[in-house]
Amino acid sequence: TRVPVSSMSDRYGPASSSSHGGGSGGGGRDGRGQGQPYAPPPNSVQKGTVTRLEPYGCFVQLTSFRARGLVHKSQLASYRVENVEDAVAVDDSVYVKVTEVTKQPHEDGSGRVRHKVNLSMKYADQDDGTDLDPAGEKAA
Repeated sequence: TRVPVSSMSDRYGPASSSSHGGGSGGGGRDGRGQGQPYAPPPNSVQKGTVTRLEPYGCFVQLTSFRARGLVHKSQLASYRVENVEDAVAVDDSVYVKVTEVTKQPHEDGSGRVRHKVNLSMKYADQDDGTDLDPAGEKAA
């Protein structure tokens, strides 16, 4: 379920907000996503690309949004994942369920808003993007 852009701004901040300190708020240092809404609605399933691996999980760039989100390693699969590299690789195309979107004041005191997007792969079917937790009960 997609929310109109005007509703997105009301709920998740203006599209000019930045995340992870990415430049002046215009879509990140690389110009990614100019004109796209920033954050997806919670409990939606989105397609994305794995951009970075860390020992604690992976970061996914969401295809239709400027936001990147974190998939904690406990959310990579329905089974226990010891090493993130065993579940995903950089540039993998994945489906993710948006479990939480929060807004916090940016650390630099500029008045900008920093979005934190938490994602789960275990609640999105990796073959076709079907929501495996449509009521949002497990991902809460």
